[in-house]
Amino acid sequence: RVVRMLRSLQDEMTADSELESFQSIASGFRQELIPSDIRTMIDVFDGNPASTHFFNRDYTSTIAIVRANIGGSNDKAKSVLNAIQEYVDDASKPPGIRVTVTGGPSIRVLVGDIIQEDAVKTILLSSALILIVLVVIHKSAISGILVFNPLIYALIWTIGTMGWAQIPLSIVTAGLGAMILGLGVEYSVFFVSKYRLERRAGKTQEDAIFTALDEVGTAIVGSSMTTIIGFLALLLSMMPMMHDLGITLALGIFFCVVSSLLINPAFLVLEENVIRKIMERMMCDAEDMA
Repeated sequence: RVVRMLRSLQDEMTADSELESFQSIASGFRQELIPSDIRTMIDVFDGNPASTHFFNRDYTSTIAIVRANIGGSNDKAKSVLNAIQEYVDDASKPPGIRVTVTGGPSIRVLVGDIIQEDAVKTILLSSALILIVLVVIHKSAISGILVFNPLIYALIWTIGTMGWAQIPLSIVTAGLGAMILGLGVEYSVFFVSKYRLERRAGKTQEDAIFTALDEVGTAIVGSSMTTIIGFLALLLSMMPMMHDLGITLALGIFFCVVSSLLINPAFLVLEENVIRKIMERMMCDAEDMA
């Protein structure tokens, strides 16, 4: 009955254009010529040395090998694996028989899914913790969000560039988001702190921004360049995954600097203008009530 099931699976799968071949203990039989008793079946297999490659020693387990051209794409691998799983689920399995889809592509897809889940978890957890620390340090939720906001843009740009450049998310780059957030947050902290200091000194918004860009911005660019060069040194490694890590971290730091110097000024001005309008409206309402 197992051989008949495998023969049926072979007939169905070989008719699928996505699957190239199917090999199992049933490949040498036609459905109507499969023996009906176990003893005869075992004698047939014992007379064929090649059958030992498909069985364990006591004939309680067997394998079927399905070949398909999936390349290096996880999406293609998932598509093929899902198709195979559907064939297996629809097959008429004898009682007590368990069929499992496994192999290199299956393991690769599983590992890829785990890496993606871990990447999302680390980004969310690190974002929450960094935001809490910023709010506590600045003693203001708005200020904490202002400092953290450019990091979101930098992270989106980095991940988007990885997709555009076809840099895969691997075991090495799974923690990329958390590393970029942790390394890049200081640039926004420096810029916002300098801007606040200049505003408290009585400077206008424009003067405070240009002073921060001139004094702190230069230091941020210089500091980030040394960090980027350090990460690009990973390109000298013999491991391709280390190349991906070096490139993505260098991109992440670069985008953090661009974001802190371009996005921070805009949101700082927007915050002050919005708060000023709210305060003016509250004062007008208070005067009307009086």
